[in-house]
Amino acid sequence: MRKVVYAALSTAAILLCSVSPLFAGGVSEKADGNGASALRIGIMPDVDSVPLVMAEKLGYYKDAGVDVELVSFKNPMNRDAALQAEEIDGAVSDLLAVAFARKGGFHLAAVAKTDGDYVLLGSSALGIEGIDALEGKNVALSRNTIIEYSTDRILAAEGKDSDFIERVSIPQIPVRLEMLNSGKLAGATLPEPLASSAVASGATVLGSAERLGINPGVLAFSSDARNKRADQIKAFFGAYNHAVTYLNGELSEAELDDIIKVMGFPEGVRGVLHFPSYTPARPPAENEVREVVRWLLSHSLIDTEYRYEDLVDGSLLAP
Repeated sequence: MRKVVYAALSTAAILLCSVSPLFAGGVSEKADGNGASALRIGIMPDVDSVPLVMAEKLGYYKDAGVDVELVSFKNPMNRDAALQAEEIDGAVSDLLAVAFARKGGFHLAAVAKTDGDYVLLGSSALGIEGIDALEGKNVALSRNTIIEYSTDRILAAEGKDSDFIERVSIPQIPVRLEMLNSGKLAGATLPEPLASSAVASGATVLGSAERLGINPGVLAFSSDARNKRADQIKAFFGAYNHAVTYLNGELSEAELDDIIKVMGFPEGVRGVLHFPSYTPARPPAENEVREVVRWLLSHSLIDTEYRYEDLVDGSLLAP
């Protein structure tokens, strides 16, 4: 079941500091009841991260006997740097980032898929109402990322090759949104909830990862965390699953507003943003991993054809 989210904050909220702690007061060595330090998990300003925030709000981590510290990142580069520096144990991430970490010798693994969407949008100011109208025109994305991967999959589903559009690299998502809204771009690919913000400003949805069943978003954990904090991670996923059940029910407007404020979701999505139908934690599908690896190899971004078990560890999911 999907529910409308009413936003209250401005896009400028996403431009705040790169890293900020949620609820628990920052990255620290605060111990849980068993004397273990908190399980530190990075989140992003996207709908994939909402179940983690909701589990904190509802006290599900405490009920599961695990101390979880959520650390908010505004861009994936800082998130990945924090993972490799072992400042956090895991994060809301994607299969491409997991493969890049593996290539760099850091044994990050996807433990569970997440539920989010990546949307290719056309500028209404420029009269872009269909994918055919994007031919040879500027489309903003972030290169070599889940955004570009999703864009290529959306184009391929419409029979378009990689040269069909003129790619413009704009890593800063809020800048991408503002340029699309102002008519400086013919198109852009954005994650939710910024995609819904663009729709609220008049942009046209041309395709989405969700519509195609593409789901490369994951919750990933370092090998050190998986080896030393297995019980904490299992407890975390038990709480996560409780939050998923709650989110798939009916939420009050006050609860929705609270989530929006904590997540820093943008202004302008009132009445148009919908949560996905969240699913209990489960490993990424094997065909999704194969497609990501194939795409990375075709773009010469990795030089090893990683197997499913090289990138995925589903052994720590709650029963």
